[in-house]
Amino acid sequence: MLEIADGDRQFSDLQDPIAVSPNTLSKRLREGESEGLWEERLDKSGDGPSRRVYTILPTGEKLAEIVRELEVMELTEELREMEAERERRLSEAQDRQLSV
Repeated sequence: MLEIADGDRQFSDLQDPIAVSPNTLSKRLREGESEGLWEERLDKSGDGPSRRVYTILPTGEKLAEIVRELEVMELTEELREMEAERERRLSEAQDRQLSV
């Protein structure tokens, strides 16, 4: 969803970053379309044949915003945990130096 939310994507554009089998990707794309998160449409804007692209819909965009916020919150928590671990190790190292 986040890949599609970043701009129209073709099936081939989604395969590498998502790293799932083509069958699984096809199934997920159909599910997202049936849930109203994105739509599949033909893009005839470029030279050559038209291509199928997936375009985010308003519901999908709202959900993508929530997912992004959750990712930021998760990263923030990981940073807090890393900082606490660093402080704990620093304190232990200082205690060892004082006891020598």
